[in-house]
Amino acid sequence: MSNPLRKCKSCGQMKPIKEGYDTCFACGQKNPNSSRAGYNKKSISDFIIPSFYVSEDSEVMNPEIFTTKSRDLALQLEASQKSVRNLLNILLSAEWSMRTRPDERDNKARETFARFVMFTERQVKRGVLPPDFAEFARQHEPVVKNAREFKGFVEYLRAIYAYLPKSK
Repeated sequence: MSNPLRKCKSCGQMKPIKEGYDTCFACGQKNPNSSRAGYNKKSISDFIIPSFYVSEDSEVMNPEIFTTKSRDLALQLEASQKSVRNLLNILLSAEWSMRTRPDERDNKARETFARFVMFTERQVKRGVLPPDFAEFARQHEPVVKNAREFKGFVEYLRAIYAYLPKSK
């Protein structure tokens, strides 16, 4: 079944556009947030996860961090892969160094995450990251209270990075 020819709201050309979309495929690839008709931007608080694990004593991570929440946030943030990769590398480096000193893990996790929040705010002021990203990090500060939750946040950020649209 072919898609009807309609005027693309982004480029203005008559192209085949799927039902429920406002833009052609090419324009939708350039800006994923504008392709859906009636796209509603969610609040950052919708992406805050109270715990990255299924339960307090479980080592099983919450499946939401790998699927819906990370995918939706990646599309909404409009951050570049490079900027998020740089943030992820900071956290991965800290996670690696925590392995060498197991007695200081929780303190190191809280300290590293506080620095991470400060760094994201600085990157927002420089225009490298969107303002929503600093809010996202700031709202997770109470959640990341130990090394276990820190690892969960690192996995969440890794999943967000995986779903980011390809940089041009």
